[in-house]
Amino acid sequence: MNTAALLLTVVAFSTNIALIIGADLLLIQSLWRHGDRVPVGTYPTDPHQEDAWPVPWGELTTKGMWELYRQGAKLKEEYIEKTKFISANYSVHEIYVRSTDTPRTLVSAYSNLAGFYSDSRGTLPGEARKFLNENKDLFDLIESNAKTNVSHPFEMYDFAYTLAIERLHGLKPPEWVTDDVFNRSLRVANDEWDFLFGASMFGKEENVELVSFGCGVIKEMIENMETKINGSDGGKHKYKYYAYSGHDTTIGSVLTIMGAKEAILGHTSAAYGATLVLELWRMETDVFAVRLRYSKNAETPFETITDKIEGCPPDEYCPFEVFVANRRKYILKDIRTSCEAESEV
Repeated sequence: MNTAALLLTVVAFSTNIALIIGADLLLIQSLWRHGDRVPVGTYPTDPHQEDAWPVPWGELTTKGMWELYRQGAKLKEEYIEKTKFISANYSVHEIYVRSTDTPRTLVSAYSNLAGFYSDSRGTLPGEARKFLNENKDLFDLIESNAKTNVSHPFEMYDFAYTLAIERLHGLKPPEWVTDDVFNRSLRVANDEWDFLFGASMFGKEENVELVSFGCGVIKEMIENMETKINGSDGGKHKYKYYAYSGHDTTIGSVLTIMGAKEAILGHTSAAYGATLVLELWRMETDVFAVRLRYSKNAETPFETITDKIEGCPPDEYCPFEVFVANRRKYILKDIRTSCEAESEV
């Protein structure tokens, strides 16, 4: 190879010079190892068993989250700020992320993307930024005293409801957890949680796609009612009662899809034992209606809340067709297919 050819090769592989001569970056592909984690297990006589660690076996630590956040921030500096190859605001058409199906790699991916899209104007509305800034003193107080990270809605929710459960069981909180800290923690946790799951908040309209990912139970309930009406599906129409045991988030999702969460729960979560009952009634031949009933806890009776369902008339019963029609936009045809992108994050 002569001197001229050698120089040409060096120039072609020099990032700075390549940019000068007009070369175009077409694709970037990154691969990272998950961050710091605790062991996946140990030997029987090890004095440091699972309870010696802050998280379960194999899980990512706070340090590990921070490591991947920093890596994401460095990638952002290179490919969003310096070369402007990637847009500052997240676009599903621009970036594709996959992860192995383990919590430590999934959380590493979340952390990396949080750093990569930090300060993105497209993913966090101005009202949400204002909300976070207004409560920064609370976050700082919690992180300083509790020695835990509450920067993510899941973490804030876990912290706030740990306090709530302890109070419910008569356990005295630390002195720094005043009534104001307790109440603000619950309010912030509930507001963040609602926003995360698609509620209309912080100047943003309801995110139908996010709400739809909670459609599993209500989708099955509608299918059960249709089966009952049609008398089909291999004898399953003979069932008279389906029961589902879930979480506060399950009830919250169902009420959100019904458009009734604000009226029934506001910005709080369903209490322990809270129970929803969706009844199917035959009003006359080939005319069906639903009635929705709710008991907020073990001490309160059931009340009819059908009139709180969005799209239904202010009555005790709602025509079945009306009820279903107003839920359709939230019902995914194939939840598994719709969640494939989510599982590959």
